[in-house]
Amino acid sequence: MLAQHDQIAHAAKYKAAKSLFEIGGGFGVNVHLVLENYPNIRKVLYLDVPPNLYIGTQYLKVFYGDRLRDYREARSLSTIQFSNDKEIEIIAIAPWQLSQVSAQFDIFHNAHSFVEMPQETVQFYAGQAMRLLAKAGTVTLLSYDCFDLNTTFHPDLLPTFFPDMIFEKGLSPVLDGRYGIISYYGHRKPPVPVMRRLVKAVLGS
Repeated sequence: MLAQHDQIAHAAKYKAAKSLFEIGGGFGVNVHLVLENYPNIRKVLYLDVPPNLYIGTQYLKVFYGDRLRDYREARSLSTIQFSNDKEIEIIAIAPWQLSQVSAQFDIFHNAHSFVEMPQETVQFYAGQAMRLLAKAGTVTLLSYDCFDLNTTFHPDLLPTFFPDMIFEKGLSPVLDGRYGIISYYGHRKPPVPVMRRLVKAVLGS
């Protein structure tokens, strides 16, 4: 997982980011890795369904204590936003609180869970992620190459939920060789005039 994390961080330019929004954070290990390895990233929105959210909250509290605002605190907020400082701050929320979030993020990340959701749910999450993503923000999406189309949709559909982004695809095997990780790194499409200039430069006309 550390090798995968390093690859993601390089492609998404974590060293230039200040904030992260993760959906489906599991027990919180990715958030932990990001905060410990990138001191420039101080603000994290962590979203998951309640059973996982509780587990992740308890894990992260061991390391960050009251710098984590858990669901018990966040559920009473009409607007969910970060303090205007450089201190570590993690806000843990449930899916139904997304419309209350008022913050911009440099990185949006999901690993593996999107392909296991109904596509209309992914569409909703992607729309919310784009609403909150900074203009120069990046999207990182991971899935596994041993997917079963009887239980998931094809990972190559993931970028289609983010039509305003241009994605690069990569594949990296895990160390034990059992399966590979498919990665998609997205950056916003340039404005139309810039795109035209790029096309002219490529075509030479």
